Amino acid sequence: MRLEKFDALFTSQGRPKAYLSMVTVLSPEEEEKELYSYSIKVNDPLIHEGVYFYQSSYSPGGGGAQWVDLSVVSSDSLNSRRYSLKVKPGANAIPIGTSGDSIRIERFVGSFKLGSDGQVTSQPGDDTNPAAQVVINRGGEELSRSWVFKNFPEFSHRRQSLYSVTMGDYGKSYITGLTVRTHRSQIVIWIGFALMVAGVLLSFYVNHRQMWVMVKPEDSGSRVYLAGTSYKWKQPFLAEFKSLGEKIRKISRS
Repeated sequence: MRLEKFDALFTSQGRPKAYLSMVTVLSPEEEEKELYSYSIKVNDPLIHEGVYFYQSSYSPGGGGAQWVDLSVVSSDSLNSRRYSLKVKPGANAIPIGTSGDSIRIERFVGSFKLGSDGQVTSQPGDDTNPAAQVVINRGGEELSRSWVFKNFPEFSHRRQSLYSVTMGDYGKSYITGLTVRTHRSQIVIWIGFALMVAGVLLSFYVNHRQMWVMVKPEDSGSRVYLAGTSYKWKQPFLAEFKSLGEKIRKISRS
């Protein structure tokens, strides 16, 4: 199985509303052969050959981003232009208009932190200080390399650079969590459930009754003693008990 896409949807208050994984099932004989695609949602698993794939969780993808909006302004006072570009971190450079120059994002961090050794790291958890390391090239030669910050756009400007770059919105990347189960005991569970339902029906609709008859010989004949009990529906049982007693009395007299 190959994960094609993951979407996390949120409400206007920022709470999770839905998350789903678009996957493609591949042939076990030919790994490149695609059998079909399916969108796994919460409470809507993918069932393939008796195996269940559940959408169970998700988490931010380690401070990564799918895309970043950059605003690039040429510092040429005679021919100043602004370019709005959407750049994918780690991907190939994209051209800056028709200038022949190109720009790429070398690295993106969700929570920028500069260590004592000068190394840039990203703190885990929610993004508190998004930043991107921007590289501008011209003809295969690197012109500039700098960090731009979403929360501090003015810090992103470099007076001696050919371009002024500021960072805008970005698409957060996520990691999807799938639970895989076989449910081999599912038949046993259903049998147990059916027996439980049958037991409940029997307890409501079946009345357990008991009756005892004792015949005691006497000098002039015999005396019949009749007793009974019913756990439910006592009034109908009482009428039936009296009717049975009358029948026994008529038989004894005849």
